[in-house]
Amino acid sequence: MAIQSSPLCTLPLELLVDIALEVALLRTPQGPPSGIVPLLLSCKAIHRSLALDRCATLYARVYRITFDIRAPRRRLSDDNLHVQNYAAQFKKCCIALKRLRQGDLDSDSLEDDLWTAWLMALEDDGKNNKQLDWACLDDLLHRFVLTRLWDGREQCDNWPSESAINALAVWLFWYRLSSDKLDALTNEQRSRILDLVRPYALIVPRYPPFHAPDCHFTLPMRPDRARLTDWQKIPTPHGFWPLYRTPEHSIHYVEHYGCQLEIAEPLLALGAQLLFFTLYWQPLIIRPDLPADRAQALALGHTGVRETQADLLEYNSGSPVKLVERTPADWDWYSGLTDEERKKEDAPRWTRGMRSPSAKWECDFNRLIGCVDPYSARPITVTYTYGTLTGLWKGLHLSPNTDQYFAAVRAARFPADFSAENPHLFMHPVYLQLREHHCISPARPSPCGGNPNDNDDGINHAWLPSSLEVREVNGIVRLCDLQRPSEPAAVYETYVEGKKNSHNPETSSSDASHSRTPELGPSSSDRSSADGGREPQNARAAVNAALDCDQDVDELIDELMMEGSSSPSEDDEYEGDYKRETTCTGVQDIIITGQTLPRHGDAWHHFQCYGRIRPWDGLVALVRVPVQPHAGLGVYIFRGYVIGGRNLVGSWRVRTYHTRAVPLEGPFVMSRVE
Repeated sequence: MAIQSSPLCTLPLELLVDIALEVALLRTPQGPPSGIVPLLLSCKAIHRSLALDRCATLYARVYRITFDIRAPRRRLSDDNLHVQNYAAQFKKCCIALKRLRQGDLDSDSLEDDLWTAWLMALEDDGKNNKQLDWACLDDLLHRFVLTRLWDGREQCDNWPSESAINALAVWLFWYRLSSDKLDALTNEQRSRILDLVRPYALIVPRYPPFHAPDCHFTLPMRPDRARLTDWQKIPTPHGFWPLYRTPEHSIHYVEHYGCQLEIAEPLLALGAQLLFFTLYWQPLIIRPDLPADRAQALALGHTGVRETQADLLEYNSGSPVKLVERTPADWDWYSGLTDEERKKEDAPRWTRGMRSPSAKWECDFNRLIGCVDPYSARPITVTYTYGTLTGLWKGLHLSPNTDQYFAAVRAARFPADFSAENPHLFMHPVYLQLREHHCISPARPSPCGGNPNDNDDGINHAWLPSSLEVREVNGIVRLCDLQRPSEPAAVYETYVEGKKNSHNPETSSSDASHSRTPELGPSSSDRSSADGGREPQNARAAVNAALDCDQDVDELIDELMMEGSSSPSEDDEYEGDYKRETTCTGVQDIIITGQTLPRHGDAWHHFQCYGRIRPWDGLVALVRVPVQPHAGLGVYIFRGYVIGGRNLVGSWRVRTYHTRAVPLEGPFVMSRVE
């Protein structure tokens, strides 16, 4: 008996693709498109016509509807965003999501799949997060952190290993935390995770939290700075200090939109610090014998620095770590925007004020693809968003017991007694009111401080000269080097949101290190209804009756995803795939000034601060100086990155003029008070 073809075979391919799209979206839009399976089984001709390697258009359309593509459209070049590469990315994500859903911690593909998940997270505008939910990623990450994070430590003198898979797991674990998930962790689980990430968060001489050592301001390094002399090399049990991340160990090649993306693994120490603070922070105890507020304290004769119940209530109002926000309508957030808001979101490059969640992670993504090699020049990229630091910031820093800390730092083998009490940590609240100032071309920025012969650009003074005098009046800051009185002051303009600076493009310096920021280009792909939800469903009713089948859905999806598969070749090298068109902004340098507000100073001591931002990777350095000398209060240098546009996290160090000494350090975190 001859097998009859399906009547659908008589339809033009374009209409068949429309029907297949509707069928693919019949069921949940999360995970592989299982709804298309019955249609593929209805006829060999249909199966052949709609195979992934023959009908990339169909799978590209499904991908653009069920995954987020707005961030790639901003970040990738036109050449990467065509139908075939959308289809390739759809196949890659579906395979990775299904494997992650299986939860196999022994899978040979686990690291590759976590790379896929991390890039999906950095591109998430709501849809990708739902896909990762479908993959049950949280359960896998939870089990990995609790049982696998310290795997392989026997090869590192029992120190926990710094590896890409560990970094990806820790970052994804923190990224996907919500207040509900945080509350669901038991005290035992919290304590266990804190113990596991503690070495990564505390021992900076072994686990670097920066893309390049903080002793450098000008990057990439000149050839003479890239080769350290024996005098400049400081041996430690963990290698020479400062610890340089070599490109051959930090650069990875990840398949992304059909090409090979050159990317640095996220900094494990930085992710561990974020996760550590998230789990560690808890409200401070409010003793009933404390004065209710400052007025009562003064009435009782308490004129010195002292906490009141009001101070503690203010600090306890919320954690200084801001978790990633999830909007209630995150799957289809775009449809709720006004026309003006949509126009901004549809711009071909990143701009301030974008509502999309992925826009907050633009600088973080740019760091990973632009700061992979401190020894060679790469195209300019945005690593810091102007105005981010302006405002009131609240946080805390942890001070380890000095003797215990240096005992751990000097240990070649991981100390068996390393624990919550060794090194013991002291918690200190931090409040800073910050202002941001820009040196606008053609003005000349302040030179670096330090001594290059000592491999130091002046980190003790936030990469500024040590003899600097700061004069801040009426929105203008002048930096005067007291050791060079004949030289003119470096002039900076205070940044004000919405106010234009004095930049004139006709007088812009052509070699200004900060004067250009990327214009992230649009794609040339089909953008119809890419972010507005599902395409019209007018073909669904006509094919519903023909979709019954008995074949296992997962088997057919696996078969479909494997069709036309091939490994990336050497010819697929990922070069020039991110747009580097630039526009002149006139900003050549960024410095920060600030202080504690009086009420915070009365509770936690009064400080002034100044700082600078390293243009290469957006590393922030803030020097905090006590207003009045006080026993136990020293000068601290806070160095860190703004993560997701919300959290400033990194390590503080004490000021020391011995550049060959490994300093006392500890982690800190701050977030802006909204």
